[in-house]
Amino acid sequence: MPPDWPPADPTGPAELPPDWDVVDQASAESFPASDPPAFTQHRAIGTGRDKLPEQLRPEVVARRRRIRRWLTGVTLALAGVLAVRAIAARRAVASAAE
Repeated sequence: MPPDWPPADPTGPAELPPDWDVVDQASAESFPASDPPAFTQHRAIGTGRDKLPEQLRPEVVARRRRIRRWLTGVTLALAGVLAVRAIAARRAVASAAE
């Protein structure tokens, strides 16, 4: 701690220097807890794949992609059938009007 910091007082807040702002005060009050966590290059046991949320797992994503492609295909096929029927109906109306 810098020498101008007031000592920690468990009974109450210490007198702060007049030029301190809110950040300085918060830094002084949280000093023991402000140390950064230790850096290690070790990983936890497991690949991390088991920790993914269900909707982000590769097999779930692939299954959703297959379903989406199937639904897109079915939708396009249905739209094509309806378009052909609409064209045929217009031609029937046009030929009946002649």
